[in-house]
Amino acid sequence: MQSEKNPLLIAIACGGTGGHLFPGLAVAEALRQRGCDVVLLVSHKEVDQQGIKSAAEMDVVTLPAVALQRGHAGAFLRGGWQSFQTARQLIRRRRPQAVLAMGGFTSAPPILAGKLSGAATFIHEANSIPGRANRWLAPLVDLAFAGFPSAARRLRNRSVLVTGTPVREQFQQLDSAACRMALGLDPARPVLLVMGGSQGAAGINELVLQSLAALSTQSPNLQFLHLTGPKDTERVRGAYAAQKRKAIVQPFLTEMELALGAATVAVSRAGASSLAELAAVRVPAILIPYPTAADNHQFYNAGALAETGAARLLEQKEATPAKLTEWIVDLTENSAARGAMSSALQQWHFPNAAQQIADRILAALQRETPFPLAGTGSKTAASPQGEEPGHRLGQHQLSSAAVAPPCVANDPFAALEKILSRATVLHRDEPMAKRTTLRVGGKADLYVEPASEADLAAVLQFCSAQAVPFVMLGRGSNLLIRDGGVRGVVICLAHPCFSRVEVIGETLHCGAGAKLKTVAVEARRQGLTGLEFLEGIPGSVGGAMRMNAGAMGSWLFDVVERIRFMDFAGQAHERDAGEVNVEYRGCPLFKNHIALSAVLKGQLAEKEAIRQRMDQFSRKRWESQPSQPSAGCTFKNPKTIPAGKLIDELDLKGSRVGGAVVSDVHANFIVNAGTATALDVLNLIDIIKQRAKSTRGIELETEVEIIGENPPFGTRNAK
Repeated sequence: MQSEKNPLLIAIACGGTGGHLFPGLAVAEALRQRGCDVVLLVSHKEVDQQGIKSAAEMDVVTLPAVALQRGHAGAFLRGGWQSFQTARQLIRRRRPQAVLAMGGFTSAPPILAGKLSGAATFIHEANSIPGRANRWLAPLVDLAFAGFPSAARRLRNRSVLVTGTPVREQFQQLDSAACRMALGLDPARPVLLVMGGSQGAAGINELVLQSLAALSTQSPNLQFLHLTGPKDTERVRGAYAAQKRKAIVQPFLTEMELALGAATVAVSRAGASSLAELAAVRVPAILIPYPTAADNHQFYNAGALAETGAARLLEQKEATPAKLTEWIVDLTENSAARGAMSSALQQWHFPNAAQQIADRILAALQRETPFPLAGTGSKTAASPQGEEPGHRLGQHQLSSAAVAPPCVANDPFAALEKILSRATVLHRDEPMAKRTTLRVGGKADLYVEPASEADLAAVLQFCSAQAVPFVMLGRGSNLLIRDGGVRGVVICLAHPCFSRVEVIGETLHCGAGAKLKTVAVEARRQGLTGLEFLEGIPGSVGGAMRMNAGAMGSWLFDVVERIRFMDFAGQAHERDAGEVNVEYRGCPLFKNHIALSAVLKGQLAEKEAIRQRMDQFSRKRWESQPSQPSAGCTFKNPKTIPAGKLIDELDLKGSRVGGAVVSDVHANFIVNAGTATALDVLNLIDIIKQRAKSTRGIELETEVEIIGENPPFGTRNAK
């Protein structure tokens, strides 16, 4: 970092709409808190000029850029060139060390000018479908940030970090009565918030006005806070007056946190920034996507929330006054439905997004120490690019020049909790037996389920800085954890952020935490064949990539088209499957990288034929594999004979050590009869290996991964 006399200067291009401006303001404030100077580059539009009034102590430059509209390409090009020249003049006066663009028509000129000056360049894409500016800029910038995992897959940049969309600090759960009183509403009566984003929405305005008569009858106690945009204010205000309804009607409200805090239910467009603010304040919403939004991105934004129960999606072409009235009345009167929706919104709130973006920008500027622990300012030395960190018993120890302060060394849980979002799950002394399919194993010092890629990166950077070992956990199949447990941090990508399955054409875009059975079922539902074999594998997509899992004669990488992964320094990368070396029961890449997601390919087929094939595989699995808890196949198949057949011929079926038993159904399965410990299983594995070596000369190699520590001598860690 530079001295206080010469602080870093960061330029943020964030003009055009509130969806670009307000997330940019959130990042700007986070950078200012870290001692940086910030200059905001905005447009001449009214929403920008009103919004920047809250940007105290920041320089603001208005660019002459205009949006690209049909028939006005000349104005767009002139505005772009003039904006580029304005940005160059700004840089000549004082060169920013970094330029961040938040998307939209003000993005390209500052990024290009910054690139030419040698500044580090970054973009943030808030929507699920990237906009044209960000799609064009993505290959040029040093690092891209994304609000949705689906956007990350569509940005052509090898370093894309999913952070969520930043919101300003004032957006949090507030006292609804106090917010209503501040706005002049009755604190005891429910409030419907109607908003169309920073530009308003004529379609929503008209639909709500057509619903007023029915709402007056069915929900007479309902109050309204209606933000119309600049054109419809007087007409809408008159309609409420005619119905004698209590309503606050404004074109735009600067204090949006009060509006959201006052709301019982919202009717809204589905711009990414609006959704992020709804999630931050936990407001149940009926989302009516803007039907002509570029690439229909608002529909996909809304769909992502609706699929998780965090909102209701109503397409404008299907929206009728009767339907809207029904949904509004249901939500305002059904507290259980609102509660469920508010809870589901939590996974879409990324309270540390602005801070994480700010920290990654500053990390990129500290070339001698590129990956500082987020929020601490401590300097660490990360492993060189391409160098494999130490590996022992499945745990990873990242090299670091930093020495952990005593408070961190004594209580890593508290230290981690401070740098991760509230949606991340952290447990101290977590029993691992309940998180593996074999149901054995000791406790982990720390168990973490990151809520985003940014949180995952922060955990990895923490482990590097504090010399804390970590291990990745999938769904717990194909894994044996010793009775002494796992020292350090266990990271599991079980959060919904990493568990989504999205079908695009004939491909399935799957998070690393998605269950393989879920993938197979979704493929069947969409009429895609080729993935039926995944139905019987009790694991996750990430674990299956690491092991190149297979069943019924097929292997995962047979159907993988593209993968996304993170290195141990917290950088995300993408690679085509053809570029990845895979082996029998393994993928070497994941010895020092973490799987984030994969694109799987299917082929269109009749759904009934797919169902029959899945049923066939399921019957075969249940007939040939034990139902008791197990880790799956214990040994890899030798070249000369299947492991199960070998163990059967050695007359070891039914062999038992404590509660661990060689299955009578399939000899390559060791099952937990109910009281097994990891030591029981390990001793039984040794017996089988010794018998195979002494009688057949075959060296059996375990397929199940064994991690963790043995308990202290003389103790037995019963299940």
